[in-house]
Amino acid sequence: VEQRARRELEGILKAVETTPGVRRMAENPLLLRILAIIHRNEAHLPQRRVELYETATVTLLRDWHLERGTKGAAIDDVKATSLLGPVAFYIHENRASGFLSKGETERILAGILARDHGEKDPDQPSLETREAVHGFLETVREHSGLFVERGEGLYGFMHLTFEEYFTARQLVSSAV
Repeated sequence: VEQRARRELEGILKAVETTPGVRRMAENPLLLRILAIIHRNEAHLPQRRVELYETATVTLLRDWHLERGTKGAAIDDVKATSLLGPVAFYIHENRASGFLSKGETERILAGILARDHGEKDPDQPSLETREAVHGFLETVREHSGLFVERGEGLYGFMHLTFEEYFTARQLVSSAV
């Protein structure tokens, strides 16, 4: 057990020393824990920054509730990315603080889901869509720690790294 722990520690330390993206994430204790989980589950850390962030995101969405010992289901990472990408882009473009009010967050997410569901007026989403938004926000906030309430009624990404990652993904998907 000690040898295995030593190997894992050495692997993480080497990645921190040699990979700028890993180093940046390791500065935050919570993100360092996520790196350790990824390293334990996959025996290595991705070297390319985008792959590292993608793996960290998937880990948070699918496995974070298990690591914390809380009940909850894995969150569909494809759905989460399709919803959080536009939110991240909006924050990046319009909110230097990195925060959105709960109302703004719900409005953006409801517009996305309303369009996805083929609703006639995305600015007036159905009750079902608004309930889905509420459920998604609650699940992501409670079970992934990725997009969280940062103050009373203010939402944002747990770390700027994830806002940047989702913004970049949104830009790429919009260009396609």
